[in-house]
Amino acid sequence: MVVITETWLNSNIPDGLLDPSHRYHIFRCDRNIRRGGGVCVLVNRELNAVNVDISECYSDVELLCIDIIRCKANCRLVAVYHSADNTRQSDKFTKQLVQCIESVCCVSWPCFVVGDFNAPAID
Repeated sequence: MVVITETWLNSNIPDGLLDPSHRYHIFRCDRNIRRGGGVCVLVNRELNAVNVDISECYSDVELLCIDIIRCKANCRLVAVYHSADNTRQSDKFTKQLVQCIESVCCVSWPCFVVGDFNAPAID
């Protein structure tokens, strides 16, 4: 699995450009309103990977949630990009992001949360 944050991808860039050999399942959360940002997860096609619907989350969250399904050993991968701009560093936005992560991590198998949280003053 490969997780990429701050991809700068948009709908004009096809998946085939990222993986011309078609060796990966490609999951993307592109930023369409302004430039920059975005999250991309590439999962080897030998693994059974499915995208988890996160529509209940705040719509401006750059987050992907992927389940890797194996016989008896499922796991969940949550990939996040939290922008460093001032409007995205607000307490309200950060609280919504945390609530979204909490909601997608409520499963009975291991969850791995990775990404760029741009939180320099986190305590």
